[in-house]
Amino acid sequence: MNYLENNPIKNFVKDEIIERLEDLKGYEESHYICDLGYTLFESENVNGAYFCSNYTAKKWVNKNFEYIGEVAEEIKFQFDSDYANKILLDVFDNPDRFIVVIVLEVANYLISRCDTADKYWNDETTLTDEILNNLIEEIKAL
Repeated sequence: MNYLENNPIKNFVKDEIIERLEDLKGYEESHYICDLGYTLFESENVNGAYFCSNYTAKKWVNKNFEYIGEVAEEIKFQFDSDYANKILLDVFDNPDRFIVVIVLEVANYLISRCDTADKYWNDETTLTDEILNNLIEEIKAL
């Protein structure tokens, strides 16, 4: 089975990415595509909160608990064990911040699977409506 193949967190993040890409249409801003996941969720990352409500975050974690492990394994693979454990244990102290980490991991993974993103990966690129539409269609297809 492929990473995130039957994981509903993937669909949650896909929907969020698509909504945020739609919001960028018409602005033609310049971004590094390799950082696009962080750019799309910059506000949440800076605030350290996804829902701005630990109650809502706990409900989300409970609903998705059996699917979080797959993403947690990828986080453990990418970071040293001390840092990964700190991130993963954060679910108990600050579930809203933990969700930011989950969303960033999945968003970056999904964007990296897009042909359009691959084409411009290391370049500062103006996000034209054409590029945004291509990214949206490619995200939908994942």
